[in-house]
Amino acid sequence: MKSGDIMNDILKNKYKSVAIKALKEFDVDYDKLEFLTEETNVFFEVSGKDHVVLKIFQEESSKIEDNLIEAFMLEEVTKRTNIVVPTMLFSKLGKQVVFIESDEFDMVKRVAVYKYIEGEDFDGKETPLLFERLGEVTATIHNASKSIVIPDNLIPKKWDKVFYYRDEVAEYNEKRHDKYFTQEDRVFLDWFIRYLDSELPKYYNQESFLIHADLNPWNVKLYDGDIRLLDFEEGMLGSAVHDIAIMLFYYRYDPNYKYDEVKRSYLRGYSNVSTLPDFTDFDIDLLIMARTANFINYILLIINKK
Repeated sequence: MKSGDIMNDILKNKYKSVAIKALKEFDVDYDKLEFLTEETNVFFEVSGKDHVVLKIFQEESSKIEDNLIEAFMLEEVTKRTNIVVPTMLFSKLGKQVVFIESDEFDMVKRVAVYKYIEGEDFDGKETPLLFERLGEVTATIHNASKSIVIPDNLIPKKWDKVFYYRDEVAEYNEKRHDKYFTQEDRVFLDWFIRYLDSELPKYYNQESFLIHADLNPWNVKLYDGDIRLLDFEEGMLGSAVHDIAIMLFYYRYDPNYKYDEVKRSYLRGYSNVSTLPDFTDFDIDLLIMARTANFINYILLIINKK
């Protein structure tokens, strides 16, 4: 998901101090550290002899369990496919996620470092051919993931309810959001989310495996005409239709694109590589609505923090 880059300079400097401290835990030779972006997490570009990206995880976006799933998925996708994805570096102590205490924050921060992946954002450069290629890449990862055995010590999330983040609650019911929601709004949302929660477990009757779970246009890079994928942090146990619906979520109501054409190109690409899962337009739209409700709740959490 993408929440927008709205961090002020004071907060950027606080995170920069965390980044500097975290880099001491890794064998990274650098001479430049620049704030890159704030989306669901905070990113810095680190350049010099080494070129890496440092990510400071936000508490509302993930837990350590999710970060370990991401590390596992990146390793498995690299081993099993020719798709370029980031490599998560090991610290000097052999950890892929380090915990950093700082006077700037009350809470210990989780930090990971990745090799820099060259490429341009897919966002704004989409074409029918590229949507088709993205479908092929999605299917390739799904085919590979079906044979992955998840270690017992890793417990991936499941999208069997609208609010699937660990410890997530219905933020929209909090009184501090009265200016955004009437009582009627909240009654409707409560009813609609109960309905979605009753439907979502049904999608686990299909074959389930580790999926990317956030194929948004900012997590897809273009390089020399090929597609690269970033940010497997949302990785979860799901079915093929989950990944398909999440990708389509970003174009369903975008006036800049003809949704039916996007869908047709993407699914054509998927079917070039693998048999499409069994689903209907209703299934896709239900999952898109569940994603929308989840995203609204997440934005309210971000608003509360700012």
